[in-house]
Amino acid sequence: MFNFYFLNLAIVFIAALLAKVLGKKDSLAYSGYKPKILFTFIALSCLVLFAGLRSNVCGDELAYRRLYLDIGANPILAFSYKDFGFGILFLLLNKISTDPQLMIFITALLTNILVVWGLYKYADPFELGMFLYVTADLYYVSWNGIRQILVGAILFCSVGYLIKGNWKKYFIIVALVSTLHLTALMFIPIYFIVRRRAWSLLIWIIIGLACLSRLFFSNFLEVLFKFLERTRYLEYQNTFAVSEEAVVSSVRILILLIPLILALFNMKKLRILWKDSDIFVNLSIFSFIFMLFGAKEVTMSRLCLYFNFYLIILLAKLTKVFDNVVNSILYISIIIGYFIFSTLVISKGWGMYYRSVFG
Repeated sequence: MFNFYFLNLAIVFIAALLAKVLGKKDSLAYSGYKPKILFTFIALSCLVLFAGLRSNVCGDELAYRRLYLDIGANPILAFSYKDFGFGILFLLLNKISTDPQLMIFITALLTNILVVWGLYKYADPFELGMFLYVTADLYYVSWNGIRQILVGAILFCSVGYLIKGNWKKYFIIVALVSTLHLTALMFIPIYFIVRRRAWSLLIWIIIGLACLSRLFFSNFLEVLFKFLERTRYLEYQNTFAVSEEAVVSSVRILILLIPLILALFNMKKLRILWKDSDIFVNLSIFSFIFMLFGAKEVTMSRLCLYFNFYLIILLAKLTKVFDNVVNSILYISIIIGYFIFSTLVISKGWGMYYRSVFG
């Protein structure tokens, strides 16, 4: 059943490539050009339909379906749910239809519209950003972590406020999405950290403290999980560990580390090419930090979902930093490497066959 996954990837990548090739230069656009809307829409439609029409493919999906039915039967549950924003969303959707497939489709629609819009604006090259969205496992994890990836997508689309320093609007958005997943509140202190220069003393201190906490202070994780328990975050551990267990301690950490090393040694070039590179590098560093903790406690790797969008933007931009030959080699290496990684993730974690509402 791999054919369904690979067919989806092929359509998305080819459509995104055509969108970039047939797009037009625009000096006002963030990336300097605007991809063709028609082919961007084709790629988006494929992502939405493939995700939105799935049926009982992964563990968390079953839990969300049950919750949707429970709220439909007893609406008061929507307000007693800890992340009440999501409960209210379920309640509103129940007014339209009591079939939980509507919830699956709407969340897939909202998430992918937000992600593709963010990639449309910030990813350069666009097709590589779209390719990485699928192969870096963000797309398929969104089937499992429905709430968190939706929160991450909203914050990703709001990064413009972070870039411009518009803290009032950014904090309002963070407060709103925290009703969907309380862990989003971490972006309030993170706002002040990532707006600093990349690889500054503060960033190195944070990296150092994270490494020390990971190596020597097991109580740090215990305290953190006390907080996460209040967000129902630990409910994901059993279902998510199956797909993460084989790769989180080595492959995933290496995948996150390589672009950061490239950015570290080419930061001057990045800053010349990309004025906001410091912010995206700093956000990507947080992805590495949480994955580092994920090697000890797999549930921690879920927090990377908030930051991997920025790593995708960084990785795509790195293919513009060097001379044409090196850029081409890096581009091809990313395509091959992430395709292999995606194959491993699907076979070991998502190795079940794809099922749709059509059977």
